[in-house]
Amino acid sequence: MKLKLPRLVIFSIVIGILLRLIFALTTYHGDLAALVLAGDSLAVKHQFINFYESVFTIGTQGELKLPDHQMTFIYQPLAYFIPGLIYLPFAGVLKGLVDGLLHTNPYLLAGKSLFFPLLIYKLPLILADLGTLFLLPKFFTKKKDQHLSLILWSLNPLAIYVSSMVGQVDAILTSFLVAGLLAFKKDRLYLSIFFFTLSALVKPIGLVLLPAVALYHYSLHRRLLDVVKLVSSGLLTYLLVIAPFLPSQVYRQYTLFAEHINKTLFAGIAISPGTLIPWFFVTYAAILVLLLHRRISPFYALGAALLASLSFTHFHPQWLVWLTPWLVIYLVTTKDWLTPMVTLFSWLVILFSFEPSLTYHLFFGLNLNPIALSSSLASFTPHLISLSRAWIAALLLHFTLQKQAHET
Repeated sequence: MKLKLPRLVIFSIVIGILLRLIFALTTYHGDLAALVLAGDSLAVKHQFINFYESVFTIGTQGELKLPDHQMTFIYQPLAYFIPGLIYLPFAGVLKGLVDGLLHTNPYLLAGKSLFFPLLIYKLPLILADLGTLFLLPKFFTKKKDQHLSLILWSLNPLAIYVSSMVGQVDAILTSFLVAGLLAFKKDRLYLSIFFFTLSALVKPIGLVLLPAVALYHYSLHRRLLDVVKLVSSGLLTYLLVIAPFLPSQVYRQYTLFAEHINKTLFAGIAISPGTLIPWFFVTYAAILVLLLHRRISPFYALGAALLASLSFTHFHPQWLVWLTPWLVIYLVTTKDWLTPMVTLFSWLVILFSFEPSLTYHLFFGLNLNPIALSSSLASFTPHLISLSRAWIAALLLHFTLQKQAHET
């Protein structure tokens, strides 16, 4: 697809890229330390299979001992493998930076307003973000819709925040989700399953989309064997990638069976003492039933499946970036600006309800210490925060009520 871009679109893309580069150089969050470790383990030391163990030492009783900085690898292999491969040409620059960046107040950033190696560490995330920018226009046939999608993603504050400020691998996950959604739109279901599985190899949330894709196919053709083949193709891909890491005690304990992957199951309906039906299971099952009986748009069913994992969870601010491609497509096709804008406002409220390290303290070169915005928000406006989180649940309901995809 060739796009002849108007000046406004080109201007928006240039501004978006510049913002990403500027914020990448001038902001730092402690979670980026995981990618700093990935750069050291994979790009510098070439520990491609045993990188999960590389940060641990073995105690006298054979127990695993965390290093002083307490940072380890907690996500699936592609969350580190993809950045690690991109870091390879920069191994000489990254060598020796680990100790200076792995602490709460990294000494390598002291007295600086910007730090160029941060751009290297965030480069895989920015590239993934730009990959999403490239894919979004392919959902539309009208030029004006293609152009609007480019403007919206170029200036998307959530995407910029995730890729260039906090430096989270959710940017990579989102690009795989969009690739899978595009393949789904083109009815290339095995390819869609493949990309959704790749997203799950960053963070496992993508696995919830595999049954949805398979049930959509079954609702059209009523061939149970096809359902088994579709889901199996995804699970087999998933198992093949994680297989080399399964012998690792560190991988099993801190990643595969880690407690943090069960966050979506905390909220639920207590049906007896000690027995809880998670709200995620209730809503996810309802989405699958609606999809099976063709009572919900397949496009929105996939988005709702992701929303179900967020709506009843104290989710981290960067997780909402998974849904932003759906919101962009929704806005472009329906011209309903209000719903995405309220969602963005809700995200901002939720963001500022967290500690300042996720907001103004990201700028290491500035001594920003206004009134504690995050603390004040958490203390004085708890109902606004609750309402903002409730809006995400309302968005889930809105998606499940969409019976057909809007024309693109």
